[in-house]
Amino acid sequence: MENILQNKQNKGMHIIIECWNDDTAEDQVRKGRGVGVSTGTPERDITNELGKYQHITFVRKLKDMDCNLMFRFD
Repeated sequence: MENILQNKQNKGMHIIIECWNDDTAEDQVRKGRGVGVSTGTPERDITNELGKYQHITFVRKLKDMDCNLMFRFD
């Protein structure tokens, strides 16, 4: 994944990431699921992580039953 994110030749490509909403994530953390992997704020965590790449831009949130985040390689 790191190679894909660092590759600026992926211009125009979109990434869609599905994650739990914060309420669901908090509930799962309280139940002891995803220890060391998940936090109670997955949307913020993902946005912060991809924000490290200046050529990747957040486009929008796609809302259905889950939370889906769309990013674009510029």
